[in-house]
Amino acid sequence: MPPMAATDTLVTPGPATAVGADGGAAVVERRSYTCDVCGATFDGAPGGSGLLVWTRGDEVRYEEPPLCDACAVAVSTTAMLGWDLDDGDHE
Repeated sequence: MPPMAATDTLVTPGPATAVGADGGAAVVERRSYTCDVCGATFDGAPGGSGLLVWTRGDEVRYEEPPLCDACAVAVSTTAMLGWDLDDGDHE
């Protein structure tokens, strides 16, 4: 299986300045993402990621789009509830 490639929509609001270890100004680049579910833009680490898998011929492609905190919880909760409901004994 090929390694999974994480992708994200990067929004660059511009560099921020901070004080470096030597007391001088240091440029710090903040990463911003766009949630793949609701479209909200947020700074910092994603709350989670989705998993999209598709094929083209013999090639299998994986994409892990970023999710905001609220959508990560909603998607994982919905998936777990669906999995739990599907685990029932079928006659």
